[in-house]
Amino acid sequence: MISKLTNIVVKASEFKDELKKKKDDETVIYTVHWDLDHKPSLDEAQDIVGGYVQMVHSPKLYDKGEEIKQILVNEEGLIYGFKGNTIASAMANMPLVGNALILEGEHMWD
Repeated sequence: MISKLTNIVVKASEFKDELKKKKDDETVIYTVHWDLDHKPSLDEAQDIVGGYVQMVHSPKLYDKGEEIKQILVNEEGLIYGFKGNTIASAMANMPLVGNALILEGEHMWD
C-alpha cells in the first residue's frame, strides 16, 4: 500500500499543538514559519527539524545579493530516509527532505 505524503505549512507558535495531532504520522512533513518574538535557539530548531540542523544555501533565497530567507533542515534527513518536503524544496529550488524551519527578517541567524 502506498501512503500519501502530506506537506503542512504551520507557524512556529502552532507547531507543538499540530505535532500532537499528527504524532507518529510518518506521512506528514512540516514547513514551519518562525513567528515567535525571538530568534530560534539551536534546541528549538533541532526540535522542529528532528535532529542536527543544516542551513540550506540557494541563490533563490537571496535578492540583489542580500539574504532574505533561511531554510533549516535536518542534515541527516537523507540518511534517515525522510520524505520529500515539496514546499521547502520549491522555496529553495532544490530537493529537501523532512521538516523545514523558515526564518525571515529579524528571525534569521547571524
